[in-house]
Amino acid sequence: WKEVEKWALVAQGGALTEPHQDSHGYSTYITVNQGLVGYGWLARPTAEERAAWNRSNTQYIGG
Repeated sequence: WKEVEKWALVAQGGALTEPHQDSHGYSTYITVNQGLVGYGWLARPTAEERAAWNRSNTQYIGG
């Protein structure tokens, strides 16, 4: 038995979650109390786009 709509994922500062897919991850809310958070997304990158991102992943705006 699993109550898939009534759970929360919490972590303390410095926690790291490796890339994954939640089986029942209907929504995700992230609250940053201190510091910074960033997101990146490459939808089906070509080999050239992936190489460009690897060269400068903090400033890449293509893809």
